[in-house]
Amino acid sequence: MLKNIFIGVLAAALVVAGGSAFYNVVVVDAAGNGLFGTWFGQDPETVKLNALEAIPTSELSEQEAANLIFLAETYRMVSDVEEYAVNKWSMDNFRQMIDTRSELDGQFDILRERYPFEAGQEGVYSDVGIQSAYELSMMLIEMDKASAYQGLAYAVEFQINALTERIGNADNADTQYVYQNLMTRAENHLRNMASAFQTESGLEYQAQLISAEMLTSILSGSVGNQNQGFANSDPSSQAAAQTDFVPGQGSTSAGQNGKGNQGAAGQGGAGQVAGMSTELLTYHGEVVAYEFGTLTLLTDDGVTLGVATGNQNYALSIGFAPTVGEIVTITGYLSPEGLVSAASITLDSSGEVFTFRSATGQPGWAGGNGKGGGQH
Repeated sequence: MLKNIFIGVLAAALVVAGGSAFYNVVVVDAAGNGLFGTWFGQDPETVKLNALEAIPTSELSEQEAANLIFLAETYRMVSDVEEYAVNKWSMDNFRQMIDTRSELDGQFDILRERYPFEAGQEGVYSDVGIQSAYELSMMLIEMDKASAYQGLAYAVEFQINALTERIGNADNADTQYVYQNLMTRAENHLRNMASAFQTESGLEYQAQLISAEMLTSILSGSVGNQNQGFANSDPSSQAAAQTDFVPGQGSTSAGQNGKGNQGAAGQGGAGQVAGMSTELLTYHGEVVAYEFGTLTLLTDDGVTLGVATGNQNYALSIGFAPTVGEIVTITGYLSPEGLVSAASITLDSSGEVFTFRSATGQPGWAGGNGKGGGQH
């Protein structure tokens, strides 16, 4: 098995002519760009796919396979929120975000053929952390156009963090090649979204998940070769500056008790960045707002929580429509950003239980018909 192949490769495409086979070779750089012009008139997108196909397949370790699935789902999550936001707010100047995805879509198709994994469906992700990032991004996108740019940037920051933590662990040349292209795209889009947010809101964009130093580096275009930059980096150093996130306000210095402003979760440790909670946590309190698939809960301890219920059509299909002032008990998973992804919500007045996720975090709407959980 070939491992640790540098991404600068000789991409060979097999051409069959007159019954005989020969190789036409095109030299590409680390980003897959042809160094000597176009290849027989083919567009750069085709050249990149040919370059990837020319890299030998090699065995994935269990961890590498898990990383591939996680990063593919993260890419799909970003693609889903991009498409929704661009269409909702008629962001015609950003339709290229959708148009330019065909290149990476094709690359992931190749990886999926080599190392089979599920393609998944829109808005449904097997990882609870990705699901939570999607729901928070969508909540922001629903609010107003400035917040929509912030929601898009949030999704991309989540992707950059994921790549930062995992790209250095990829020693398969083909997967690393795709991750490099993915990081380049993510950085470009973060620059675009930060600029658009500032133009729309008049406020300077602030990092929501990545460190302020990393944001400055990306916005200045000085991050450099991510293969070298992240392979030896400590992911915890990139995450050290993460704080509780308040929708519409960028990041806040909430401190370590996790009680910074609305949207931050009390319950010790919401300000930590270890990752989404793997156990179900329970909260009890009063509903003070419910819109855009997000319930705002004032807990018995006086802490304001943002609770994501997920797919709005699913919530409607099971009859979930809480009123302000209702007392509820909520079980859910706590994200590093202080948002709770609801697993179930019980109305104290009637004992009625609405189920949104399974004990493993799988969304009830994963079946695609909006009736995956139902009332109990």
